[in-house]
Amino acid sequence: MGRLRRRQGLTTAPVFVPDEEAARLIDTLLAATDPQVADGVWPGWSAADQAAAVLLPDGRGACLLRMAWPGRPVVARDGGLLAGLVYSPLQEVRPLADLWGMRPPLELGTGHVGSEASALGGRAVVALRPHQPSAADLADAFHRVAFRLWWAQRPGGEEPVEPEPSPEDPVLAAFAAVEGRLLLEAMRAFARASASEPPTFPEVRRLATALALVRRERRAPMADAAVAAERTAEEAFGLAAYVGRRCAHRLGAPLLDDATGDGLDALMRLTPETRFALSGRGLAHLLDKLDAAGGEAGPLADWREELAGGSSLDAALERRVSFDGGARDDAAVATALRRHGYERLVREERARAEETQRARLALVDDILRGPGTLVVCEVAALGAPRVESPRRPEAVNAGVSLYRDGGSFHYPSGASIVVRGTALVHDRHSGLLQLRVRARLAFRADGEGVAPQALAFADGLSLAVAGLRIRAGCGEIRPIDGGYLLRIAR
Repeated sequence: MGRLRRRQGLTTAPVFVPDEEAARLIDTLLAATDPQVADGVWPGWSAADQAAAVLLPDGRGACLLRMAWPGRPVVARDGGLLAGLVYSPLQEVRPLADLWGMRPPLELGTGHVGSEASALGGRAVVALRPHQPSAADLADAFHRVAFRLWWAQRPGGEEPVEPEPSPEDPVLAAFAAVEGRLLLEAMRAFARASASEPPTFPEVRRLATALALVRRERRAPMADAAVAAERTAEEAFGLAAYVGRRCAHRLGAPLLDDATGDGLDALMRLTPETRFALSGRGLAHLLDKLDAAGGEAGPLADWREELAGGSSLDAALERRVSFDGGARDDAAVATALRRHGYERLVREERARAEETQRARLALVDDILRGPGTLVVCEVAALGAPRVESPRRPEAVNAGVSLYRDGGSFHYPSGASIVVRGTALVHDRHSGLLQLRVRARLAFRADGEGVAPQALAFADGLSLAVAGLRIRAGCGEIRPIDGGYLLRIAR
């Protein structure tokens, strides 16, 4: 049975609340997405016209949706993930899945808040998957995704490009660790200086200078395109994470964990997206503190206005520190690396990379020579796929990646290869996907069931066994040692 709810003067449509848990979640959602939470967090940006969907953590796939269209905020609940209802400004009722192109928008999360964004009518539609969320957790995830979508859509905005998997570089990993620790050290120094009377900030500026110089040193051997891609990712992920955390802070969450900096002390162990989100967010927090401290010659301009005008995080940082371009800079880098154990970190990361690589090669060897039926898909003619995987791929060597838990490969021609819960090897240079299956293969080619054998197909091929599904337009099947080669032309 539905009933009306009021919060801060806004009337919602009927809200179906079968239990107290759902009612509490509705209140939490409305508090987290109140437009005042984001007011003034970023110049020229507002979350007032955003929307949020929340999946209840009750195992039933139930969902809540708040469409915060001007003058018509709505919350709706329905018992099925795909049957969730969206009440548009015109009071049309549509399946929730329509907003995401007729595919399930999310899977239920456990123990964390994840998020995904789409667009409807030029506005962000943000879906959250909470597990007993707090208002601060929801505010963080909601505003993080809404801001990232806005940032990419602004004039001159761009989405970061996922880099090809590459072997771990122990030197770059050690540099990343030092950068994270310098960031954390500078913010702790600011807290100490702010508590002094009178507050003075030379130590904060010294550490910020060392951070800027170490970043320059790490990037010196990198190609210009790689540096640009890193800056784009740091701004896309990092600024969104900064905005989300600032909003969560207004609802009681800390800006940064005092002990670990939310992972700044171990940046080299994070995936690229997580690392850039954290380092970019850390730089943004540090710029806040440098602006609050003021420059040696007086107050500083708002760094956020600089970025809104086309500047970068690195440029904003370097405008707030001082270099001499000579021996003093070299000494600052050497001191920072020595104090944070750079040489030890390189040795540790090199040993870890070698051990990880041995384990990868053993798994690849098991795929190619182990028990079961080897399935090799030749996909070189299909073009670049859209890839989705539960875990980030790992580089075996240049051009060869390992997907430990499988992945989905969708090609422009409509062909698709979906692997679940099974490791596979993707050789990008040769255009091959290779995996082992334990089940007996049963194909349908040109509309008929066929036993695995040498044959050509021109009107469709499908294969569906435990952990593997293949759909293709035309090509051929060839027996090979220990399995089958599927040469897919379309």
